[in-house]
Amino acid sequence: MNSMSFVIRCATPNCDWGKNMPELSEEQLDLCYSEFRKHCIQIHCLQDWDTDAQMRLDMVNWTLTLIRHRSRLVLRHRAP
Repeated sequence: MNSMSFVIRCATPNCDWGKNMPELSEEQLDLCYSEFRKHCIQIHCLQDWDTDAQMRLDMVNWTLTLIRHRSRLVLRHRAP
């Protein structure tokens, strides 16, 4: 059993969202993306109908970047 895990966080200033990742499986990544999207809708003004928004994962820094193509706005989320 592997006891190693890590956290992917939203590091927008004053934002404390994070997702514990017990493993880097497709299932866990899908869950992380889903929870991150819900967070961005609630906190960072992403519209629920905006299906063009994409997330980019930086596996070196454990960062998520939300990219909203319609407004050309990029919200960067990074680990502390």
